[in-house]
Amino acid sequence: DESSGYTAKIIHISGDIYAIAYRGAGNAGLLKTVSIDSVGDIDSIIDTLEFDATYGTPGNIIHISGDIYAIAYQGVDSVGWLATVEIDSVGNITDPVVDSQEFDTVGGVSPRIIHISGTIYAITYAKAIGTGNKWRLWLRTISIADNGTIGAEVDSLEFDTNSPNALGSNIIHISGDIYAIAHCSHIGGGWYRTCITTVDIDSVGNIADTVIEKYEIAVDSYYPIRISRIIHIAGVVYAVVAGVYSPNGVFLYTFDISNAGDVGAIITSLEINLTHYQWSIPDIIKLPTDYAVACTDSGQYGRFKTIVIDDDGTIGEVTGTLLFQVDKAHSPYMVSIASGITV
Repeated sequence: DESSGYTAKIIHISGDIYAIAYRGAGNAGLLKTVSIDSVGDIDSIIDTLEFDATYGTPGNIIHISGDIYAIAYQGVDSVGWLATVEIDSVGNITDPVVDSQEFDTVGGVSPRIIHISGTIYAITYAKAIGTGNKWRLWLRTISIADNGTIGAEVDSLEFDTNSPNALGSNIIHISGDIYAIAHCSHIGGGWYRTCITTVDIDSVGNIADTVIEKYEIAVDSYYPIRISRIIHIAGVVYAVVAGVYSPNGVFLYTFDISNAGDVGAIITSLEINLTHYQWSIPDIIKLPTDYAVACTDSGQYGRFKTIVIDDDGTIGEVTGTLLFQVDKAHSPYMVSIASGITV
């Protein structure tokens, strides 16, 4: 898209087919399919769908069943929306959307959706409370049928109640009913920290009334911290990347999370980029032999780096670097294609 491609999220469909959800021209929520072969050659656009004509900032897109996918996104007036769409194996997108529903009529900034069990899904997001641009972080479970029909809410939990201006969160399954959420939290006096909060969600969507643990990574920032997805390394070891504006830099952390949801101390940390653009969210993915981090420096240049992380959480050397975009490389989001090729 030559006009706009805000908060683009990509997902593999089938074979060489991929789908990209993003906010396009006029703030419309758009979905496009494209072919990318195993050596990284990108073909022309296959199909396009406008899933929200008014406003659509995707948090992420996930597979539901068969040809059905779900997009969690921020709609007009920062309301939280969920839309289901149909994409076949060759990239054709059915018009119109299968179903759509507000999952929160008050707010839904930076939503992330994850599968729990059967037809149950969970969404983490930020919601405005009162005036003065203050936010709280929420977790909500909802049902989505295999045919894309969106059901009613099952349960909800305000899991970070003392965090004004806390924006964005990423959730991962740990073990059984245990999940971990990486997010930014306000700790008072204008300062913020990267946090890992663990919660209990059962297979039918019931959320325990209190969190298991909230662990604060003791690197303070005077501006909200932008948090990547949290990824599994090996065993009980996990990693997250945080973009910190003041002090400035992009930091990689590894840590333990037990199967019961107890968060251990930081194993290793490394500043992998010396500057960070404050509005951009970094990303991290696993490659065949190491890991890749994509981030935006203070000049809004896109930086791609590969790095070794041992199974015990020890962070090794940076093995490669690439300047992939020289202007406005905001919130890069990656997917591994094949044979070490990354988009």
